[in-house]
Amino acid sequence: MKLDIYDLDTACLEQADLFEQAGQDWAAAVSTVETIENQLALLKAEVDEEIRKKPIAHGLPEGAKPTETWISNRVLQDERIKEIQNVLIEANTSARTLLIIKQSMDQRLKTLDMLVSLYKANYFAVNTKVYTEKEVRERESEVAREENTQHPRMQKLILKRKEEASK
Repeated sequence: MKLDIYDLDTACLEQADLFEQAGQDWAAAVSTVETIENQLALLKAEVDEEIRKKPIAHGLPEGAKPTETWISNRVLQDERIKEIQNVLIEANTSARTLLIIKQSMDQRLKTLDMLVSLYKANYFAVNTKVYTEKEVRERESEVAREENTQHPRMQKLILKRKEEASK
């Protein structure tokens, strides 16, 4: 999240709410992961029991004795297990992403603290011109235009237009 030095008061006021929301979202995602992990463990137990009761129906050659390794492999090959494992992977990905967002809120708070300290020390006014918000936006637009004109495709387009204009 970008911070606007001209709107530090709003950013400071929003910080607690943003952090709380990020924390709640992360906690909910972790809870979802734990729920899915429990469902996976229960399903593995059920599939294990099914395989032990009817090993031949699950591919054990007649006359052979099922080993623990064979049973474990059959459990992992069960489509229901594969499906819930994929759901678990997605849930873990979401939880990790939300953790990163939550951690970025900590970083945002530290940045806000630094910016407020700089503001209190008149950093934004000393040795620099005090820019109006309009001037800042205009400068940002100029920089964006300059960056766009440096792009190879944009340079080709500019060259093409110059050639067309000279004809």
